Amino acid sequence: MDVIIHGPKKAAAFTTYIDLRAQSDDSIQTSPTIASGDFKVSQDGGAIANPNTLPAESPASSGIVKVVLDSGEMNADVVILKWHDVAGAQWKDGMLVINTRAVTVDELVRSTTPANSLDVASSGEAGCDLSNAKLPGSPTTFTNVIVPEVGQVDNLLAISPGALDSSIWGGTAIAAANINSDVYAALWAALTSGLTTSGSVGKFLLDNINALVAKMGNTGVTSNHNTLDEKLTALANAAANHPTDFGAFDGTISSLGALAAVINTISDTHDLCEGINTIGGIVTQDVIGLLYKLTVNQGSSLDEWRVVWTVNGVPTAVTSSSIKVIKDDATNLIATTAMTAIPGTPGWKYDAASVSRISSGSAYQVVFSCVYNTQPYEIRAFVGRDA
Repeated sequence: MDVIIHGPKKAAAFTTYIDLRAQSDDSIQTSPTIASGDFKVSQDGGAIANPNTLPAESPASSGIVKVVLDSGEMNADVVILKWHDVAGAQWKDGMLVINTRAVTVDELVRSTTPANSLDVASSGEAGCDLSNAKLPGSPTTFTNVIVPEVGQVDNLLAISPGALDSSIWGGTAIAAANINSDVYAALWAALTSGLTTSGSVGKFLLDNINALVAKMGNTGVTSNHNTLDEKLTALANAAANHPTDFGAFDGTISSLGALAAVINTISDTHDLCEGINTIGGIVTQDVIGLLYKLTVNQGSSLDEWRVVWTVNGVPTAVTSSSIKVIKDDATNLIATTAMTAIPGTPGWKYDAASVSRISSGSAYQVVFSCVYNTQPYEIRAFVGRDA
């Protein structure tokens, strides 16, 4: 008996059923005796071999023989199964020819309603009528979909409020680099001239910008305040209406310059300051100062140097402090030497002994250095033992 089957999938396990016919009367043989070698498999006309699974009657005494071929045995365009009773003449010879397919009928695209048809292009692609497409019940991600460049969106109001939700577009989908400058211009025009009704963002912007410009005033400068200097002058002028943040800023540029001049003239011998930078007479950074004391201790034969650094007049801890003492002949009495921090205070000390002590009848230049906020500072003074 020869049987031909069309359509099983190539390289996929396959199960089918056959019957064995008795040699005596061609009836279906029940309880057949099947042994190794009775069945053989050939792939694409190649050499025959025993199947990996020996066929067997199932259920028992039914005459139905179950044949199981694994994916490797089915990996051919044509698979041939033949059978022959090697032990005797219980049942007749037969053969099963299986023509495999890459795709089974169940895997083909087809309509769920038999009466419907599917559009297929002449090149073989299946068509898709978007007018009949239905939305899924939940969000669906499409991959490998190319959308042509959109030249113009005629009506943004047609987009539903939820369409621009970040969960749909992604956090970086609407990036500044992808928006044409015309869009920004149109948006600004809408905010500043189109949206002018009470409560709109445009009116809010215009009202607050105009109020700020009005408060800046224009005494003594051009009305539009085009430069930073003009804006600062307007803010500093006593006749101007100051913005709230500048309510206490009531001095003129000239008065600030006078204040800086006063600070710069501080020159007490033991209360030194530097680090004042000005732009147009306005102080622009911290004032670094120094309090120092030299004690000529005859009892211990030491010159005891003590210093405290100040920032804006307040004793302040610095990262490091050093001392250098220069004689009138430009040689060093004390080369640059690190001072020692006085625990629990912002003070520093250095005790000079022997030849490092100052002498009567001579004048010396002392250089104090420190590091504050990673920046180096230096202050100099003149000392003498007779003064």
